[in-house]
Amino acid sequence: MTHDLATMLDAGDVEQCPACGGLSAYAWIDVDEPAGIAHIGATSCWEWQCGHCRTYWAAAGSPLTAECYTHQSD
Repeated sequence: MTHDLATMLDAGDVEQCPACGGLSAYAWIDVDEPAGIAHIGATSCWEWQCGHCRTYWAAAGSPLTAECYTHQSD
């Protein structure tokens, strides 16, 4: 891993899921499965989906939750 966990969390390179508490990284280089850091997919609204429990954590009203990205009406 290129940074320590606290630095990665502060920088936003790793996110902690509000639902399960799991850690997920945006970049594959930061993924560390033995340390419990999964990958966040990078398509449409999937950027804000937990790599562990698959919960979405995009803010309500975020442009990422628009129907054109999710293909689901509100």
